[in-house]
Amino acid sequence: MRARLAWLLPLLRWSIALVWIVTAIVSFGVYPMDDSYALLAQAGVPSALLGLALYGAALMDLVLGVCALLPRRVRWLWLAQLALVLGYTAIITLRLPEFWLIHIAGFPMSTPWLVWSMWLYALAIACWLPVVWLQMRLRDVAAAADRAGQPLPRAYWRYFGWWVALGIPAFFAFLAIFYLMVSKGAGL
Repeated sequence: MRARLAWLLPLLRWSIALVWIVTAIVSFGVYPMDDSYALLAQAGVPSALLGLALYGAALMDLVLGVCALLPRRVRWLWLAQLALVLGYTAIITLRLPEFWLIHIAGFPMSTPWLVWSMWLYALAIACWLPVVWLQMRLRDVAAAADRAGQPLPRAYWRYFGWWVALGIPAFFAFLAIFYLMVSKGAGL
């Protein structure tokens, strides 16, 4: 399976790298500087540090993008990218909540169907994060059994049971979120 998908890895690596590099280029000056500084000030960055925050973040984006192109991929790079995305998301959520589209539509965040949607998202994410690890374990256990010419061991089926047990509530949580978003909570 890995050999059949090997052609896709460089494409994915370049895609990730380009997201970071283009973001850096935009931050370095394509987007109007005054608007960038205004957003940073609105996010709580002191005026004396606006330039440092803007160019520092752009440089971090550029470094992460270039490092994604290096032939040796190290775990710290992916963790750094994840940390930066989570950091940006937290800042926007806490300091610039008007950028969440729901405000543009005129719904307060305390609207019951939105509250339910957020809790369901939290449930789905709590279920799916372990599912990713379980999928990797399933792959590794199946590959080891295949190399050894053995049937799938009991551990595989235990992981598979957890995969199903966590996948089902996550799936239904996403269906419920979809319903809530479409119906705007009619009947709640």
